[in-house]
Amino acid sequence: MALTWNRYSTWDAVDMSLPRERSNQERDKTKGKRLTYERILIVCEGAKTEPNYFKEIRQLLRLPEVYIRVMNCPTGTTPLQIVTHLEKIFKDSNAYDRGYCVFDRDEHPEYQNAITKVGALDGKIRNDDGNRIALQAIYSNPCFELWVLSHFKERVTRHIERKEVLGLLKKCLPAYTKGSSDIFEQTKNALDGAYAHAELMRALCRDRETDNPQTLVDILVKKLLSQRKDL
Repeated sequence: MALTWNRYSTWDAVDMSLPRERSNQERDKTKGKRLTYERILIVCEGAKTEPNYFKEIRQLLRLPEVYIRVMNCPTGTTPLQIVTHLEKIFKDSNAYDRGYCVFDRDEHPEYQNAITKVGALDGKIRNDDGNRIALQAIYSNPCFELWVLSHFKERVTRHIERKEVLGLLKKCLPAYTKGSSDIFEQTKNALDGAYAHAELMRALCRDRETDNPQTLVDILVKKLLSQRKDL
């Protein structure tokens, strides 16, 4: 799958801790029509692997952090801590349109509670335009690497543990390590197959009334890639 984009000068150099509210000038330019980009916040469980992956997408699309901000959770790595941190950010700043919590199933006892809490918060907070902010949990069971593995011919259709996922991935992508900064670049040409496999795993989980193996990372990747439009 080939990606195309137009180059925009120095946007990626912008450094800001939180997206700013749109200026009056920006509002005037877009009066009467929808802005091209949504402002998206992604809070990840991992400190490097997941943030690096989503930041790589943002950089390839030449979008500034004001539109796609990716961060790991500074208060802890459990799913519920991640959701709580996302909620706090939205209460402190309403300069977003969408929010995503990215976490693994692992052995977290509050995994399902975190998913439920995100669902309860979805659409309950309004942004600076008065619109309801869409929130979604992007979880993988057993781990984020299941999404990366989905780009290869190895098809996971049964219950699988983290250690086996990592072992299979190393066979497909020998150079893979936690915190790698070029995983999207190495796998982007196989995105269509990864999308199909992610959907297949979810269908199998529904049929078997289980939640392993599955990943929702494809949903977030599609959303991010849809942000880059020719102007």
